Amino acid sequence: MFSGSVLQPIIVFLAILLAWQAKSYLVILQRLLLAVPVTTVLIATNAPLALLRMWIFGSLSQPGTSYLVYWNDFLQTGGPLVMA
Repeated sequence: MFSGSVLQPIIVFLAILLAWQAKSYLVILQRLLLAVPVTTVLIATNAPLALLRMWIFGSLSQPGTSYLVYWNDFLQTGGPLVMA
């Protein structure tokens, strides 16, 4: 579950990037090189928050009482795909 929620936006991002038509292989290479910082940001923001989400929902008794619950809803309903 954890690896799927962290890697899913990155895989979708790279799939869109590679499916985008380009006139030459140089353009594709440039896009992939520019994608490295984006994937780094996605991993750096998504991995700790996924761990935090698992920890918080193990201890929360009343959902909807914290802003982290709203962040969890955002992450679970396609938020990382929008960010990708």
